[in-house]
Amino acid sequence: MEQRPEESDSLSSSLAEWTLIPSDGVDQVWSIAAPLLEKATKRTRKIDLPSLLKSARDGLMQIWLAYDAEEEDVLAAAATEMVTYSSGLKSARVILLGGRQLNRWSRFIVIIENWALSEGCSTVEIVGRRGWEKVYPDYLPIEHWLSKEIA
Repeated sequence: MEQRPEESDSLSSSLAEWTLIPSDGVDQVWSIAAPLLEKATKRTRKIDLPSLLKSARDGLMQIWLAYDAEEEDVLAAAATEMVTYSSGLKSARVILLGGRQLNRWSRFIVIIENWALSEGCSTVEIVGRRGWEKVYPDYLPIEHWLSKEIA
């Protein structure tokens, strides 16, 4: 599916529908998902695209796509993982999220929350840049991670 140039982004106002891609379907959508997630992987540097692909194929991480049926276009992609802490707390963690036309897919978090509940999670975490705090004000910053380049 071809992405439309930014100039045409304002022509449609419908909301994109999010879809969880089954692990055995990741290869079929990877050429669409990877470019949308690439910027986030470069920013975080904690996971690269080949590792993400392997983890998604193995069912350790999940790939999500926001699809605009009207425009027949994918607007965003996300990667999630399930985490169970030593305390027993189970959480769904959004580790990568990228795309365009945020106003058409930002309700993504509601989809994730419902999915997380169905998977037995009691929390949802978003790992990302601080700008996400403005997009999802119901999410409280619990911790801040500090990082320094040493090599």
